[in-house]
Amino acid sequence: MPVLVKGVWLRLYSMKMRMHYQQFPSGLMREAILVSHEGEPDHPYNFVLGGMLWGGSIRPEYWQKVLTILEGIEGESGASVETFGYNDWIAEVTSDKVKIELLIDDTCAGEFPIKHVKRAVEGWKRFMEMPEAPESEVIVDLDA
Repeated sequence: MPVLVKGVWLRLYSMKMRMHYQQFPSGLMREAILVSHEGEPDHPYNFVLGGMLWGGSIRPEYWQKVLTILEGIEGESGASVETFGYNDWIAEVTSDKVKIELLIDDTCAGEFPIKHVKRAVEGWKRFMEMPEAPESEVIVDLDA
């Protein structure tokens, strides 16, 4: 499914997102990336959607509230718009897409199908419920 980023429609081929802990000298860090684009930190799904996930709350309850917002508006007819945000991230949700923006960086923004964001949030919530350990990992198919 194509995604609109900075006014350009991109075609993505593998739509599996991996949530895991990456080891750094200072310790473990959460990460959410497309499996097919692991070496591309500037890819929109890694930089924007993944960035919103790891830059947001580590509390599963927060992500459950986000899921409730997404499920409440998904597939609705009309011009309903919901928003949610955390720290410097904000997301605007309509019935078919989610526009995500990092408020302190105007180059970090993108629009994604609501289905992809919902699947990513479901996976991230499960990941946040796992122990903070290198072997903790969740892979979600965004198109499922």
